[in-house]
Amino acid sequence: LSYCLHNQGLMLADRGDLDGATKLYKEQECICRELGDIHGLSISLGNQGIILRQHGDYDGAMKLYKEQERICSELVDKSGLSRSIGNQGIILYQRGDYDGAMKLYKESEYICRELGDKFGLSSSLGNQGEVFKELGEFDKAMNILKEAETISRDVGLPNILAESLVEQADVLLRKGEPEKALPLAEEAYEIATKHEFATEIEESKAILDKIRAEMGETSKED
Repeated sequence: LSYCLHNQGLMLADRGDLDGATKLYKEQECICRELGDIHGLSISLGNQGIILRQHGDYDGAMKLYKEQERICSELVDKSGLSRSIGNQGIILYQRGDYDGAMKLYKESEYICRELGDKFGLSSSLGNQGEVFKELGEFDKAMNILKEAETISRDVGLPNILAESLVEQADVLLRKGEPEKALPLAEEAYEIATKHEFATEIEESKAILDKIRAEMGETSKED
């Protein structure tokens, strides 16, 4: 039952029903604590942390991620540990601590490469690409985002693929190359819409609007 709740929660979260997902994750947490299922508990805490982060409750999310990290260290669950570390990195990134975020992303990358975890690796690379983008290191950003794109295409990770394409489009737009950015953003939107990824739909639509506005302004100037 615990893992059924987990899977149902993931589906609701992907569709943008964060309150519904949270309710299921909390039910899962209660069951896992009652049964002493520490592994299931760590997964539930991590998922709840993601939703708190999306709501802007960074302190609440970090508290859950820290508990998840402690559990995963006790269980020697390296996969769970890499996810927890990566999610903590996202919070640091969103708070503007790019050095701290990059350090955690690199730790996560190392564990994922060691485990052969393609999902975690592509996610970590994408996160590092965002840091390079914000630092204005566009070539480094594009190189690492391309690697994330290649991995996600090879192993079939449409959500990571869409995110990578959005970030690449944003980098190209910042470089003043909206024509190159446009097909990437369009593909990202197509993927996100097909799979009903609420967050990626919103992000790809936003960058598409920016690109089209920029191209419209450029056309008028020409």
